[in-house]
Amino acid sequence: MSPAPDADRPSPDVPRSRRRLPTLVGAVLAALAVIGAGMLVASPDGMRPALAAERLGFDASSSPSPEASAETTEEEPAEDQLTVGGLLRPAQLRPLSGGRPWRTLSTTDNTEGNGLALPCQTERYADPEGRGALLRTFTAADRPGQPRLRAWQLTELSATPWRAKRTQDELRGWFAGCAVPRMQLIGTQKVSGVGEGDGGDLYVLRSWKAPVTTYVVGVGRTGKVTTTTVVARNDAAAPDPRVASARLAASVNTLCGRPGTRTCAAPPAARPIPAPATGEVPGMVSEIDMPPVQGIGRPWVGTEPRAARQNFASTQCDRTVFGPGQGVSNGLTRAFVIPGARLPAEFGLTQTVGTLPAPRAAAFFGGIRDRVLACDGRNLGTEVEQLAGSGQGPRELVVWRLLIEISDQETVPYLMGIARNGTAVTQIGFYPSGNRTMGPEAFTSLVQRAQERLRLMPGPERPEAGPATRDG
Repeated sequence: MSPAPDADRPSPDVPRSRRRLPTLVGAVLAALAVIGAGMLVASPDGMRPALAAERLGFDASSSPSPEASAETTEEEPAEDQLTVGGLLRPAQLRPLSGGRPWRTLSTTDNTEGNGLALPCQTERYADPEGRGALLRTFTAADRPGQPRLRAWQLTELSATPWRAKRTQDELRGWFAGCAVPRMQLIGTQKVSGVGEGDGGDLYVLRSWKAPVTTYVVGVGRTGKVTTTTVVARNDAAAPDPRVASARLAASVNTLCGRPGTRTCAAPPAARPIPAPATGEVPGMVSEIDMPPVQGIGRPWVGTEPRAARQNFASTQCDRTVFGPGQGVSNGLTRAFVIPGARLPAEFGLTQTVGTLPAPRAAAFFGGIRDRVLACDGRNLGTEVEQLAGSGQGPRELVVWRLLIEISDQETVPYLMGIARNGTAVTQIGFYPSGNRTMGPEAFTSLVQRAQERLRLMPGPERPEAGPATRDG
């Protein structure tokens, strides 16, 4: 996408059907007002919203930056339409990014090129029938020894609040089920106090393609308007959810009070939530959940889930079967491989899942655990090391590293984990190849993600009533 001639307005040759921008006039002559909770909130100097200054970490006592002073005012739109004044400014990003100065690269209505400006974006607009869209791109000043920082904000105006909710759901799908190769969903958080409905959403995604890049995505909605903020940094550092939620709240508060908007942001509060449903079988892990393998630059590819007639995730220690003979229903299995990586045929990861009535699910899980623990002393040439374990109510999890001696000259390492979530149980096994492996922490995180996704499995079948819905 080529930069706009003016960094704060779309290119003049952009089609008017997507632009609908009013004429911009003069220099800054008016205060930025933020309407929230039925009252006008403004800072004493008339330059910055008090809600941002007091609740979102902005320094209201400092003098306006040159970037903020360069902002222009707008005529009040006669009808609902997006204006560049409703977008974040570089000065608003600075205190939320360690004080590094930012600048705007471009502001457009995203009609140029293929329109895929954000990571995981699948269409030019989340609302193809929308009444307007604005895309702003930022970059932060480089600093020696610090990662490169970039940012985007995509804001869309829908015809009705109901359409805006549909747009928000579409945006959620982009990031929760990101199909970009070697992109991993690290975590998801719900942000209360931001916009309307059930609040805003935060997604932390990491691209393992060099250079490794971590994306923090925020999605919020107010009235007919949805806004998405993305900050990218070229490292694998864990982001601060307070900073990310403050940035999302600031993007909503910059919009609120303008035509087409309604609810402003209160002080945001982020809390972790399970990974949203995605994939053909939401109760199983997908490519988006897979960690990288050391020394391999190719993506994981999953096979189609199929009936669990065989369980390749099991070992000679447990020989677990997920079948009707064991009272298991909804038994499914799938494998993940890395095509083109020139690896042995045995390399790969397998997951098997199934459901049973809650007491039997607990006993099924316990049976696998007990057989594996007993294997260390029972089977010569087998060593079992527990890497992780947890149990709280209906949620249980154990992860092991097994060293299985298959001959006097060869020992095969194997990572295996089991998890239960209510009536659903899963077993995951990973055969590495030499140093082509994943670390214990990465594998444990994958088993934890599998446990999260088990909540989306259907309930166990009841012969007298057919399939049942799980009790959460």
